[in-house]
Amino acid sequence: LGKSYGTIRAAYTAQELLTLSPKLNLAGMISVCGAWDLQAMDFEPPAVMRGNQTAFWSFLPSYAAIAWYHRRVTRRGDFADFVNAARRFALERYAPALLKGSRLGLEERLDLSAELSGLIGMPSSVVLERDNRIDPSFFCSHLLAGKQLSLDNAMFTNGDPDNPSGDAAWRALLAQAGIERPDAYRMDAFALGAEWDWSTSAEWKLGYPGASAPIASVMRARPQFRLFAACGYYDLEAGFALIENALAHPGIPASRVTLQHYHSGHTPWLVAEAGAKLNDDIRHWIATTAG
Repeated sequence: LGKSYGTIRAAYTAQELLTLSPKLNLAGMISVCGAWDLQAMDFEPPAVMRGNQTAFWSFLPSYAAIAWYHRRVTRRGDFADFVNAARRFALERYAPALLKGSRLGLEERLDLSAELSGLIGMPSSVVLERDNRIDPSFFCSHLLAGKQLSLDNAMFTNGDPDNPSGDAAWRALLAQAGIERPDAYRMDAFALGAEWDWSTSAEWKLGYPGASAPIASVMRARPQFRLFAACGYYDLEAGFALIENALAHPGIPASRVTLQHYHSGHTPWLVAEAGAKLNDDIRHWIATTAG
């Protein structure tokens, strides 16, 4: 089982286990809001653009889901229809436009900004000013005037006492346990891992680490291997379309993948209904996989 970045660790652990113990009966893996592809999480500011456009279009469906939730877009049809439209736009319109780079004409840029605005709930002038590239931090600080959405669960704002993943919730839990701690709850430890060696082997030092390739390798070696993946519609740590795209890897058979979406953020069990559904889904998947 792997949660967030733990998905990459779990994928490589599965691959390594089969290398060390070829006869091991490895039945499957569970990924919860997995960081499946670090390239799709690397938002490069325009000033240092190295050519990676993947993150911008990978997160667009998440922005659309969040804008719908906060009523910042015109609601036509239902939530599923709107999100599906955002998926199609990201794959068929937005990604090709970003790949054009400076070859995209002014009229095309204006049209793209207008279309993006209708999906993510931000003024087209703001989108155009950002060169049609919106990163999660900017989105969270500009979607709702005067408020900062939580990257971990954009259903909530930072400082919202109802935010189950924020510092307020952490302090409430400590108070219930009778523990006093002056320090704030840290959602990540990126500074501690700044010097981490992300290379996947002694021979391969380039590129971005991801979980798709090692899982594809395991699935080729073990025809019985199954995968359960969970993702949250309002997760801006690992967007749900990022996970969908990673699981579309040609070496991962769709028939052996169970992908479930939850109305939650990066940690589904912190939202009661989503947590209960995740619990039921995993139990059912284990029972059917073992059977």
